[in-house]
Amino acid sequence: MLLQILAILALSSCAEELHISDSMHPQKVEVGFYAGGTRTRTTMLSNGLSAEWTDGDQIAVWAVGSDGSYTLSNQIFKTYGVDGSRGFFTTELDAPMEEDRYTYYCCYPAPSAINGTTATFSMPPIQDGKVTGGADVMVAVPVTHGALTPVPEIEDHSGLRMEMKRMMHQFRFWVPSDDTVLGSEEIERLFLTFPTQVVGDVQIDIANPERSVLASGFSDITLMLDEKVSKERQNYACAAFVPTEFSEGQSLQLKGYTDDKIVLFDPIDLKGRNFEAGHSTPVRLEARELIDYGRIRFTV
Repeated sequence: MLLQILAILALSSCAEELHISDSMHPQKVEVGFYAGGTRTRTTMLSNGLSAEWTDGDQIAVWAVGSDGSYTLSNQIFKTYGVDGSRGFFTTELDAPMEEDRYTYYCCYPAPSAINGTTATFSMPPIQDGKVTGGADVMVAVPVTHGALTPVPEIEDHSGLRMEMKRMMHQFRFWVPSDDTVLGSEEIERLFLTFPTQVVGDVQIDIANPERSVLASGFSDITLMLDEKVSKERQNYACAAFVPTEFSEGQSLQLKGYTDDKIVLFDPIDLKGRNFEAGHSTPVRLEARELIDYGRIRFTV
């Protein structure tokens, strides 16, 4: 019936041009803001302390209006550009945000599940030594701000900035220059066994990011290193895990692999320490023994 009515209107009004109201097709709008600051980026550099946002990084954003309703809910913002220690992130909305005072929440990476303001993150037990791929969980301090405005250019933005808090602890593994066992060997894999679960499903309240709770997880972390570590390189391999307080007498078990050797280490005494969120602890890789394991190589 609707098609018939439209056809009749078109035939009887051929002298006039029909126009579709703009309200039927609201114009999409791109909005964005800066996230980050000193030491709050995602890919760890070889010094083990500095990091940077990279292309393809995504953050999740919530915006709660003054009436308590969600205008944005787990909205994915993608990297638009990088400005020093900050990343500029944008997303496309179906319509402009209404003028209001919003409370903004933000996290990296996007959570695997959300219940109210409790976000669940899946911290991987296999990491690359650069804390990418969701290993470096960050949650922003909530901010009250007006509506996000259209962003035609990276410098023409709404003025909203959010500082990200690192929620995990990191061990920075390095080979000391006085090593006498590894020689010129380069470690390409590290297997870490903790005395308790340290990675897995982590729950954090994005409205009050003071602590993280490990709901379920693993005690082992495997580092498949993007960048090998060695005495000559003097670089770091990083492993991220849930902040944990260990008991006296507990230790970290380590095993490494080079291209053709197994690297054995003595257990590392954790000394009953509390490894807190947002901190990084250097760990010397003092090899005890190298064992040949005769990897078979196939060449073409």
